[in-house]
Amino acid sequence: MKYFLISLFLVVMTESYSQNAVHLTSERLTLNDQSIDITSEIIISDTILVWDQTSGEGYRLEFDITNVGGNWSNVDNRGKRTYALSVQGQEGTAVLKGARSSVQLKIAVGQDEYVLAVDNISYR
Repeated sequence: MKYFLISLFLVVMTESYSQNAVHLTSERLTLNDQSIDITSEIIISDTILVWDQTSGEGYRLEFDITNVGGNWSNVDNRGKRTYALSVQGQEGTAVLKGARSSVQLKIAVGQDEYVLAVDNISYR
């Protein structure tokens, strides 16, 4: 776990989610080309991306979303959404792409790149 989120800071979530938030779960993470078995829950609303690592030590990260690109309204069809992120002065991106059977979330902040294989995706 010492490899996980070295350059990012833990932040307490202070904002509620919109009703149209995207909810994701993942069991696998690739960090800078190293595969790690880790359970995560991710919620993406219009203004915030919250990433809870629910296995291990239970990290929680909150990213402000400063811009959204793309329109992916039906996860059964191939699509892509791009999010511009900010966390404690660092800029980054998140890219959600694929189709229901093969969705990937890639988060890049600083020099780190996190790729999560999404097991489940839903809108709530």
